[in-house]
Amino acid sequence: PEYMLCLQNGKFDHPDRMFNSIAETWKNCLDGTTDFKELIPEFYENDASFLVNNLNLDLGRTQGGKMVENVELPPWASDADDFLQKSRDALESQYVSEHLHEWIDLVFGYKQKGDEAVAAHNVFHPLTYEGGVDLNRIMDPNERVALLTQILEFGQTPKQLFVTPHPQRIVPKFKSLSRASSCSISITESPVSPGEESFEDLTEESITLAWNNITKLKLQEQHKIHKGAVTGIAVSSNKSSIFSTSQDSTLKMFSAESKIIKRSVSFSSMALSSCLILPGDTSVICSSWDNNIYFYSVAFGRRQDTLIGHDDAVSKICWHNDRLYSASWDSTVKVCTFLHVIRVCYSKSNGINVAVYLLSRDC
Repeated sequence: PEYMLCLQNGKFDHPDRMFNSIAETWKNCLDGTTDFKELIPEFYENDASFLVNNLNLDLGRTQGGKMVENVELPPWASDADDFLQKSRDALESQYVSEHLHEWIDLVFGYKQKGDEAVAAHNVFHPLTYEGGVDLNRIMDPNERVALLTQILEFGQTPKQLFVTPHPQRIVPKFKSLSRASSCSISITESPVSPGEESFEDLTEESITLAWNNITKLKLQEQHKIHKGAVTGIAVSSNKSSIFSTSQDSTLKMFSAESKIIKRSVSFSSMALSSCLILPGDTSVICSSWDNNIYFYSVAFGRRQDTLIGHDDAVSKICWHNDRLYSASWDSTVKVCTFLHVIRVCYSKSNGINVAVYLLSRDC
């Protein structure tokens, strides 16, 4: 409500102009020449309160005598939460992935301006475009304020980033396989459509086995732990703790028993790209886009050490045979040799076994 009041100078808009129906808004945007709207991020998040009049505000009646209350949803949505879930599913669908480049062409690309924009019926008021008016040349203060107000109220077209068609996203395509199909499959019955290739380097047999068994998987739990995309996950040997890294730059420790976040740690302002747990479950290693590798002590709850190993973002790390392997955007893979472990058997204060890992710095 506060945004509505701010937009309309402290009062609610006319009931017929308010956002009260998905279907009507969709129709007005398609058919009307003056109705321009975009879906805000809330349509793909978990909070559906913006679609429901929880405060029971008196928003008036339309000209047809209909009371403006909760936003009317499409018939395929059982409630507001279901509507958001299906919107998220649609956004992540293969169809959207295949046509994402077309949206980029319209909003940020070569169809934003010029003849291509006209041909695509993608033109807006001149004031909405970057550089459409030079405010510094307008000497009349009233005219300048009027133009600024118009730009503020009606928005601006994003900055044009591309002047050539954006490439299509590479998306693997598989035909659905029945559960009863055997493991042996001919080339003509391949799950990959003719003329289409998966970016995964998989054999026909492994693809068949994977897709035959995927229908047997059952979702047991789902938890939203991070604000950004999750980039890495590691589970302790006793399965009691789940460590995850994210593009929101945090390492989080999630309790599998109590279902709550036990710890949240940030090493830098840049994204973390992967994580792993060292043997003994006492230390977690995280790689970051800031070129560093961080060592976190689970026992003491603090950063143990920092390894500066690459000239660009570290994309992946793994631990094998007492060696730390790291890959980077600088096109290199580095190996840090393991020296030795100093083990403190027991701590008198809390009785925790602590393993301290020393790595050579000539990676």
